[in-house]
Amino acid sequence: MEWKYCGNITKSTGTPFGGVYLIVHEGLHNRVVYVGTSNHIGRRMDQHYVGYITGHRTIWRVKKDQDVYTLMSAWHIGNFINYFINLAEEKSIWASTTIDKVMPRNLLLPSQDFDEEWRGWVAEHYIPNIGIWALRIDPYNAKLAVLIESAIQRRLVKLFQLGRFFNFKDYSVLGKIEFNKSIIKIKKPFESIPDVDQASRIVFSSLNERLIPEEAKNIALQQLSSLISERLERKRLYQCKIAEVQKKYPSQWQPWKFRNPYLVGF
Repeated sequence: MEWKYCGNITKSTGTPFGGVYLIVHEGLHNRVVYVGTSNHIGRRMDQHYVGYITGHRTIWRVKKDQDVYTLMSAWHIGNFINYFINLAEEKSIWASTTIDKVMPRNLLLPSQDFDEEWRGWVAEHYIPNIGIWALRIDPYNAKLAVLIESAIQRRLVKLFQLGRFFNFKDYSVLGKIEFNKSIIKIKKPFESIPDVDQASRIVFSSLNERLIPEEAKNIALQQLSSLISERLERKRLYQCKIAEVQKKYPSQWQPWKFRNPYLVGF
């Protein structure tokens, strides 16, 4: 099995075979933003393209020189659903699906409109930086395709601590993980590896292993080191603020207790 680069999403609609596909944001690092399967990848890419320009797909507000995983990663985020809602309020993410609707809707912020600003951003900054990689499975085997899809999704989510929009573990930002109870091993190695970031390439070359190689973990941490440091600093400042409040008001955040009014000193 060999990964093939199909070009930009606008050119990949002619891909005539079935298998597993990657939607990759080609930015500071080439990052996988979606993993899917189809018995006709070209037709599926046409659906994705139409979904992007009409607001029926998830769109990340990042430019060519930025790393989309700085938005997708939930490293040191306590509540990543609220985190993504905040991103939606900042217009850093448009979260939607390809489900046909009369009007597109941001699932994280339903009151937001897919306006001219969003449409312009997609056309000028997002679509031009979206590349497609495809793994041909001939003859097409739906079960094998989904197993490979899940193996990739599960590892990338774990490696980069990618969050999710809903309280369902099977629904990740990379798409629904069909087999999510354990890490799946793919015994047959790939003949080639897609041109993604270095840590992700190690993942693609080690799908036959149960554990993610330590080398990939170290590289991923290094790639996101600035983001992690920034979030740890925010966490430290918040904890200091809480400590100051608790020192000033010892009863703050303490559970309510019944006090007997007949006791001396009440």
